[in-house]
Amino acid sequence: MTVSMPLYLILIPYAIFLLGFAFFSFFAIYHLIRFGFRSFSNFLMMFIFLGVSVIILFISYEMIAGINWFNEINILELGGASQFF
Repeated sequence: MTVSMPLYLILIPYAIFLLGFAFFSFFAIYHLIRFGFRSFSNFLMMFIFLGVSVIILFISYEMIAGINWFNEINILELGGASQFF
């Protein structure tokens, strides 16, 4: 008997992380626009932040897109006492 888990369960913490990142990014950009000085440096920082975020998300998507998420990982194989001899 084997104990296994599907790979797509790994995507759940990843999706929670992405939602948290989107939530905090939204408020960071909101505060930059609302309370930041309307200057070139403010827009430059927003552009750099958004650009790096998009690049990281694109690379992340490219890396996970080619994986078959319905494969299973064997965590534990239970075979009784014969597996030790």
